[in-house]
Amino acid sequence: VLRLEPDYPEGRRRLAALLLAQGELAEARKLLRQEARAWRASPAEFDPVDLDELGRLLLDARLPREAVRVFGAITEHKAEDAALWHNLAFARFQMGDRAGGVDAERNSLRLDPTCVAALHNMALASIQDRAWARARCYLRLAQRLDRDDHALRRLALTYRLLRAMESLRRGFGFRSDRR
Repeated sequence: VLRLEPDYPEGRRRLAALLLAQGELAEARKLLRQEARAWRASPAEFDPVDLDELGRLLLDARLPREAVRVFGAITEHKAEDAALWHNLAFARFQMGDRAGGVDAERNSLRLDPTCVAALHNMALASIQDRAWARARCYLRLAQRLDRDDHALRRLALTYRLLRAMESLRRGFGFRSDRR
């Protein structure tokens, strides 16, 4: 399709999705970067649905920097969409921008306080900051919403283990390695 009609609006995204499904990461990334360049060159040709699809594919292809640009642009126009804010947060976390991820995730939770994935990410960020009370609060909220979520169970176990280790360190007089 792309050879016959290189300007076909969804061609690169559809082909990239197929390539990702087959594990052809390098080729998919190449197409997605072309699509991102096309969007930056002609943003009016992409509607929010196109951009959401592009952003998700960029995340699947492990291209979080490009995904941040895309989701950032969408949230400027659709600021009341919790899922878009969550995707922006996920992209920011993936590129190592924890503060930006937390800010975006807060926006997501402001719009949808029942988003278990957002609560999970906030709990994880709180654990990484050693903000134990906040982490426990996020974990409890998330577990009330979905008791069977395996990722939440693992995170809760991690939380309990890290808390126990910190208590032992303090009990034996070792200084916490808090930043």
